[in-house]
Amino acid sequence: MNENQRGLALVVIILIIIVLLAGGILAWQYLGVSEKEAEVPKEEMLKEEIIEDLSPTTAFLLLSDVLALHGFKDCLPGGDVPNYSSCIIDIDISEEKYEGIITVTYDGLYDDSIKAERFRATVMYQNGQWVRGDVSWEQQCWPRRGHQDFSTEFCL
Repeated sequence: MNENQRGLALVVIILIIIVLLAGGILAWQYLGVSEKEAEVPKEEMLKEEIIEDLSPTTAFLLLSDVLALHGFKDCLPGGDVPNYSSCIIDIDISEEKYEGIITVTYDGLYDDSIKAERFRATVMYQNGQWVRGDVSWEQQCWPRRGHQDFSTEFCL
């Protein structure tokens, strides 16, 4: 092999390496993995997935047996005539402890005394799932039918 052939072989090898590197970078980008995502630790991604797993639907299911005892079978934002005019599910999670509070409030109840009912439950993430802890119940009365704040006291 003469010197020209060696030089040509070296150039071909360098070009092959460049093409392989460029192809790898394009494949990396094509797969949608950005440098930023590549730098996110796996535990951080897992934390986000755990928090996102507690959706309003999951929250409602965690409380569904308690809500059913009070006559509520769903939680529709626009209400469910003749039961209530609105329902709100609020989820407050501590990302550090994987614990939180779910609040379900039924407002505008079609009742002559009770205006709203509120249920609060503690939740925690254990063994790969959200688990319900203690549940509390409070009600709010219509004007002239008792207390206007949420309380465990009965309405008149």
